Amino acid sequence: MVSLEKVKVTRKYQVTIPKDIREKIGISVGDELLVNENGQRILLEKPVDLEDLAGSWAHVESTEEFMKNARQLWKTWKVK
Repeated sequence: MVSLEKVKVTRKYQVTIPKDIREKIGISVGDELLVNENGQRILLEKPVDLEDLAGSWAHVESTEEFMKNARQLWKTWKVK
């Protein structure tokens, strides 16, 4: 179950993210967050760090090899 915590909005429209949530999500001073709205909800999201995606394409030996293969494939495409 999701626990809700109440926070106040300051004069400058700032809010404090509760400590347990900051620690769980891994938010540190200076981090940037994505802000979005969904109806009456305000969503704060920690962006995905590209370094966290490293290795997610285990089948690709290297960036250079991937780009070499992509360029070869591009040469086969025909524009109408």
